[in-house]
Amino acid sequence: IQATAMKITPLQCLWALLLSISVVTQAQTVVLTNARLIDGTGATPSDNIDIVIADGRIKQLGEDLAFVDGGLVIDLAGKTVMPGIIDTHTHPTFEVLMADPRMPFPDPAAMPSSDDEMRDFIAQRLPARLEKFLAGGVTTVVSAGGYWPFEIGIRDDIASGELKGPRLLVASPLFTAPGGHPASGICSGEKWCSEKLAFETADADEAREAVRRYASDGAEAIKIVYDSFDKRSLGGPNLDFPRLDKEVMAAIIDEANKTGLPVIAHSKTVAETIDVANAGVDVLVHTALMENESFTSGDGVYLPGLVKDKALPMTTTLRGFYEALQNPPDEARAQRQRNFDLVGPTLRAHADAGVLIMFGTDFDGLGLDPDPATAVRSEARAMVAAGFSEMEVIGMATGNTSGHPMVPADLGTISAGHIADLLVLGEDPLQDITAVTRPVLVLKAGQIVIDKR
Repeated sequence: IQATAMKITPLQCLWALLLSISVVTQAQTVVLTNARLIDGTGATPSDNIDIVIADGRIKQLGEDLAFVDGGLVIDLAGKTVMPGIIDTHTHPTFEVLMADPRMPFPDPAAMPSSDDEMRDFIAQRLPARLEKFLAGGVTTVVSAGGYWPFEIGIRDDIASGELKGPRLLVASPLFTAPGGHPASGICSGEKWCSEKLAFETADADEAREAVRRYASDGAEAIKIVYDSFDKRSLGGPNLDFPRLDKEVMAAIIDEANKTGLPVIAHSKTVAETIDVANAGVDVLVHTALMENESFTSGDGVYLPGLVKDKALPMTTTLRGFYEALQNPPDEARAQRQRNFDLVGPTLRAHADAGVLIMFGTDFDGLGLDPDPATAVRSEARAMVAAGFSEMEVIGMATGNTSGHPMVPADLGTISAGHIADLLVLGEDPLQDITAVTRPVLVLKAGQIVIDKR
């Protein structure tokens, strides 16, 4: 598990205030006793630990604690406690209403296409999805792109308690070139989708104004896409999507810095990732899909070294490559194995260089009635298949996420003073990593939100 210097952004300060307001009424003390503790730091698990929780936070933890009677005491002998999972790359409001949609992008007919359809989704189907996040052990999600401004209202309703769900952290629509992804990818040029998911621009002044507007309206980060969707190195086509102009990208980043918002960058190739790293972004989403095994540009820049030097954390999102290996057609088997054999070592090369790696599923609402826990299980399996240990994967999904500038610094590890987002597991996740998605108890800010005892 890696550590990195953290900067506390104005939004993290705001979240700390909101969280303190939201938990101040939780007066009941909860005491978890006799637990096996995995604290999210990568430390060796500890046995027979007591955890005292009050006002939504961890007040004490240790062996044989003395605590005041009158609260709820839960004996966890034989069970493991770990921090709640923080998924740093999701699209929680995406809805692709087809069991087997057209790929690589879904049929527009399978997606929302109006404000009314989106409101119907929020009222009728979103509550069950949010419950599934919690039931699968996910207590915080970063939305790296969703229908704007609907996710702002969802975030606020969760924070106020009107909706039950994981803590939601919301980035802006995706800044992209005219005709770039997702406007010409996920949205296939459909007007409503393009306007809600993307901000298409080739003008620096227009981009600056949009950054200010999204910041004013509640965005917690600015998301940019710098990706031509050239898939030839993966055995696919070159979709030749336009990328943001570099001067426009620089203006977006500069304006975001002025507003105090971090910038999340979606890039795919070595060259694209070098460009966004040098431009001054704060987070990389998706591993760079390496078109070469040296992770080095044509002019000799070693990407993992550059990412480390820039102190950029990176999300995982390997599950698509792992899932493609499960029962592939014979004609695709070799190519898909080759792809996974590239992207897994990509993450390892960055980790070995000292880059902070954070767990991200890229959950996208694909299929009928999707379960976010399925995406978490798949991503976790993919990371283990790529050679990471179960403890490393748990660290990526908990303690490492404090390096994400959108994530409050007092989440992700179990320590005195931190927010009490906890999972109680009946199985050992160090033996089966998917156990993290089958908690018997889930506490969010000290409140029991899932109880399967």
